[in-house]
Amino acid sequence: MAELNSGQYFKNRKGRIPVKTVGATKSPITTKGGMTILPDTTIEEITLESTAILLLPGADQWHVPEHTPIVAKAKQLLDAGGNVAAICGATAALANAGILNHRQHMSNSLEYLAICCPAYEGAACYRNEKIVVDGNLITTSAAGGLLLAREVIKLLDLFHHETLEAWYRYFLTDDSQYYDVMMQTMQGSDSSLYN
Repeated sequence: MAELNSGQYFKNRKGRIPVKTVGATKSPITTKGGMTILPDTTIEEITLESTAILLLPGADQWHVPEHTPIVAKAKQLLDAGGNVAAICGATAALANAGILNHRQHMSNSLEYLAICCPAYEGAACYRNEKIVVDGNLITTSAAGGLLLAREVIKLLDLFHHETLEAWYRYFLTDDSQYYDVMMQTMQGSDSSLYN
């Protein structure tokens, strides 16, 4: 989210993608991690034209009926060509809604989807990989946060390829050589801002 909102490594250095939080209402939400978030917008306000990507976070509360509208919005966006990314429990919500029945996907495991999602019929499309991109849909497990970030940036075509690979390797390995490579890929931009 920081990379989207800041735009610091974007090919178009003047660009950014503001990150907005979404809720059924604009009432405060307490996350699984105990953070309180005040939604910027409501589900009804999400449109294909105003949304670069809908990011669905992991949680163990996706079965609660109050989340049905955001899952329906994800389906609406996907059907209209919009982008959706889901991690961990959010993949179960998509699976249970039938959204993954005919799309390549992954989750915490196939067994996890079978247990958590009585309506799931997409086992033939399940891929036992770390992350799966099927057109405008990205799915990953609870352990796929960094991979999800890389694939979202790639799907939205925000970084130069070389910058993205160096960025990914830097955060994956904590090896400063990749940070140096990342800065070198940004020649022509003001990389001195990051040194």
